[in-house]
Amino acid sequence: SQNPDLYPIGNGRALVNFQAPEQNYNMDLSGGSDRIKYYANLGYFNQAGMFAPISYTRYSYSVGMEVNATSSTRVSISLKGAFERNTDVDAAISSSTIFRDSYKLIPINPTRFSNGDYGSSQGLSILGALNSGGYNHSYNNTLLSTIAIEQRLPIKGLSIKGTLSYDPTSTNQKQWHLPFYYSTINTSTTPYVFTQAIATAEGPPAYSYLYEQYLKSENFTYQGILTYHNTFGKNSVSGLVVAEARNNSNRSE
Repeated sequence: SQNPDLYPIGNGRALVNFQAPEQNYNMDLSGGSDRIKYYANLGYFNQAGMFAPISYTRYSYSVGMEVNATSSTRVSISLKGAFERNTDVDAAISSSTIFRDSYKLIPINPTRFSNGDYGSSQGLSILGALNSGGYNHSYNNTLLSTIAIEQRLPIKGLSIKGTLSYDPTSTNQKQWHLPFYYSTINTSTTPYVFTQAIATAEGPPAYSYLYEQYLKSENFTYQGILTYHNTFGKNSVSGLVVAEARNNSNRSE
């Protein structure tokens, strides 16, 4: 159109990333000897979202070691963890709502005017929501750790094993909302007059707010395992006895 403000063409679906790229990298290391074995892994994963403010990033790691402390004693340690970061659109709206709004946009309503101001359709401003400066971020930290000691007993085929697992998880969520500003246009005057407005359709308030929450959980698992395996001629006998106790704690701020 020679006059896009007077005869606008709106295309909300052009704002959607229908093909979101992702990256995944891993590095492994392992080695050892007859007495000691070890391994380690580092990982990175990133995926973009359907809109520019949305992304998911994960840093992961895994470390393990197994040591034959004596001819009858084996000690193993395992650590597996990840740090995850989720970034999302303004806290007062969801990405699924914006995606739906991209299909509700009336084609003769602009997403943006020629002066750069954001447009609207039916009281909804997609660009106003995506570029408000608000966000919904969450940061998750997870660790799975286990230490185990296995001892072969003097009785042939009989061994005892004790394990202790400590699995802490923490989540920090921060939500920040800013009003969704857009402009209306008066084309009956020359030059055209643009008036700023705030989109409140489908729930987002016209004021700013901040919300933050911290959650942490700790899980302890204790196991005692008694195993027996022996053969007598063509026959074999196996047995397993397991005792387990758990302790959990949770807190929020």
